[in-house]
Amino acid sequence: MRCAALFVLLLAWTAPLSAGVYSFTDKALGPTPGPESVQPLPLSTLKVALSDQVDVRNPNKSDNALRDQALQRKAALGAKIKAGTGTAEDKIDLSAVLIGLAEYQEAIQLLEPLIRDRERPLRGVPAFMAHANLGTAYQIVGESDRARTYLSLARDYLPKGEPPAGWTKEQLAWIREVEKQQLKLLGTRAKELADNNGKARPAEAVDDLFGVRFVGEIGNYEAGTLAAAERAKLPGNAMAITQQLLLWLPADSQYDARLFWLLGELLNAQGDVVAAHDVLDRCSWDRALNAAQLREHRQILQDALPKPASWLPETRKLVIVGASVVLAVLFLGYFQVREIVRRRQAP
Repeated sequence: MRCAALFVLLLAWTAPLSAGVYSFTDKALGPTPGPESVQPLPLSTLKVALSDQVDVRNPNKSDNALRDQALQRKAALGAKIKAGTGTAEDKIDLSAVLIGLAEYQEAIQLLEPLIRDRERPLRGVPAFMAHANLGTAYQIVGESDRARTYLSLARDYLPKGEPPAGWTKEQLAWIREVEKQQLKLLGTRAKELADNNGKARPAEAVDDLFGVRFVGEIGNYEAGTLAAAERAKLPGNAMAITQQLLLWLPADSQYDARLFWLLGELLNAQGDVVAAHDVLDRCSWDRALNAAQLREHRQILQDALPKPASWLPETRKLVIVGASVVLAVLFLGYFQVREIVRRRQAP
């Protein structure tokens, strides 16, 4: 049994993990850390992944294969744990499934006893995963203090020094980075609440993860560019970090819309005006953000979109000639028919 658990553990460590929510058996989709940098997902892939997350949480969609699979895994793992044969790894896997289904309180109730079990204390990788999942669940439901406690403990349980067998230094460094950004995001949101006497207020700007003003060289927002001084503040993995946080924090959470807006601003900074406008447009309509700054930026991007190409001169010429021929035929045909009718009616 111990050998089997160790085998599962090694499998988990040889697969990339995503920030915030961890599983021993599910390989989560996300940016790929490499020797030089972390490779973000293509925007089309990210959109599909975010859409899939919404489907898993939607009990009203018919033919919902993704949700059905998640519910089957929930039932199988739950039955195993109820029978007393479930391992700590099974409970961590089940917590990830529950978070995916938006059953956050159930995930919390499952993980709290696991972490507090003095007879079989968690250490190393299982402890890291359990604390990260629990902190994530608390963060999503808005319990910032508990979230900060568990997310901080999760980072403490990350392996120190050399990475485990099957892992690279880049993968371990990436996990450390996204976990740090996760805590930073939690801190910025908590500060906003404190500054507003604990009351939530409508979103007015993107999450300030990178300390960047998204403006051009003259100090105003511009399509397809970012001032050099502001660009220098962006970490090389800014896009990958934002994508990872988006994949981790679900579309029905308080975090999703502003992170998605941040993604759009990063796309514009890279010069991809079309993709940036699409993201900001979705922020307005799909995610119901109504910030004045968002509306202003979306309009600037819309005005900068490539205009539909006009017909080529040769094409226009052919159409004009063709139309003229048709009109001439109709005109001559009309007089021909009128002459035939006149002759038949003549005495």
